[in-house]
Amino acid sequence: ISISSERIQLRIAQERDILKILEMYFEDDAFKFMNLMQGLDLAQYKSFIEKKINDNKSGDAFYWIIEMVTCNTFIGAINYSGLAGGTQMQIGWQVLGKHRKQGYAQEAADLALDFLIDKHDVQVVYGLHEQGNNASKKIFANLEFEELSQYYRNGLKFHKYIKRLNKKAQG
Repeated sequence: ISISSERIQLRIAQERDILKILEMYFEDDAFKFMNLMQGLDLAQYKSFIEKKINDNKSGDAFYWIIEMVTCNTFIGAINYSGLAGGTQMQIGWQVLGKHRKQGYAQEAADLALDFLIDKHDVQVVYGLHEQGNNASKKIFANLEFEELSQYYRNGLKFHKYIKRLNKKAQG
């Protein structure tokens, strides 16, 4: 499954993408606002990525690679997957440091949301970010997510958002 705009494309992650994703995971600030992912070793990160790739096969969850349309340059990844401990589905993204602050995460999220509405008739999507992640907070606002709640987990404060998707209202 490939989805594209003029600048970027989302492509379902495959085994061939593991090294690119791992390189992103080992950037100095890769998990600055994802404390639960900090400090894992190579095997743990690889296992996490492999699980995401396997989840793609079910069709119930998606883990896409974000690439530039013109040259297939790796920008980052975006996922639609279950929130821990429940049936609610969330959207989340991660972009390489050198590609941040250029609108790629929001553009990828727009593409993913359109796909979820058009191809899977998804009605509700959730989003999370840790306290202090102002970039994700801004993206959720721009995507018209509503803040639903704030809560603490493992001593960390999280903000939870909801977006009700309505195919008819979108055109």
